[in-house]
Amino acid sequence: MKLNIVDTRDTPTSAARWERGLTMVDGVLLLVDASEGPLPQTRFVLRKALEARLPVILVINKIDRPDARIDEVVDEVYELFLDLDADESQIDFPIVYTNAKAGHASLEPAFDPAHPGDLKPLLDLLVEHVPAPSSTPITAFRPTSRTSMRPPTWGGSPSAECATASSGAARRWPGPGTTARSSASRCQSSM
Repeated sequence: MKLNIVDTRDTPTSAARWERGLTMVDGVLLLVDASEGPLPQTRFVLRKALEARLPVILVINKIDRPDARIDEVVDEVYELFLDLDADESQIDFPIVYTNAKAGHASLEPAFDPAHPGDLKPLLDLLVEHVPAPSSTPITAFRPTSRTSMRPPTWGGSPSAECATASSGAARRWPGPGTTARSSASRCQSSM
């Protein structure tokens, strides 16, 4: 069995990145700190996951911290689901309690540092609650390569870069001293 995990960062630019990544996943691990509770970005991520009808597994992390308030944080997450108009099937989500640094996951909130355990409960929930990909086999695979495209005002010296799509079209960004036409020529000649 192979699991692919897409990690989203909590940065101001992660919203668009997360939305793109949403098309590549079949479920969501909603990671919430046991002492901080749900943050503003948690609301955004959860809203998008619920709109996409993706199964959610709640992961309460850092359960070993002395200021952990596990029960209150779980209640805050339930309130967040209700605020986002989740239906009954979406509110019935599994919960796993973790101490990621110790490599511990459990279906119970108790953590014993003398017996840290392993991540098997988390992996078991993934297998049980996240469906296998529903894609069909690709008969004529054409890879898509992408590079970062940025305007010259962002610093550095970007050159003409391109990405091939399945249609074979090229995207271009003119670098310093180039025009869109000369960039297109370079882009197409490099493919």
